This record gives sequence, C-alpha cells and structure tokens, in this order.
Amino acid sequence: MNDIAIGVDIGSSKIAAGPVQESGRMVEHVERPTPKDPDQAVETIRLMVERFLKRGAQVVGVGA
Repeated sequence: MNDIAIGVDIGSSKIAAGPVQESGRMVEHVERPTPKDPDQAVETIRLMVERFLKRGAQVVGVGA
C-alpha cells in the first residue's frame, strides 16, 4: 500500500474507514456501528485504522 492514506468518517450511526490513494480513490471500505460510549467509539476507530496500518497505509494527518 504505497502512497496510501487512511480516511475515517465518524457519523452518529456508523464509522466508515478505508485506505485512500493520492488520487482520492478509496481502495477498500469498512463500516461499523458508532458505539454510544465515547471510549468504545475511539477503540472502534483505533481497530479500524490499525487494520490498514498493518498493511502499509500511513497516517498523514488528522482533521475534522
């Protein structure tokens, strides 16, 4: 996964994440329900991002 970033969309009903190429094309997509507990929501995001980091994606920044 060279030149791949990780996109995360946090919504009230679902959290979506996936590796994104520099062109903006999403390579893969996973979704999970958004937990009501904020700590569980953070853990869900961590696990989703970790999945792609293990495959070579990079964190290049965090924004809202």
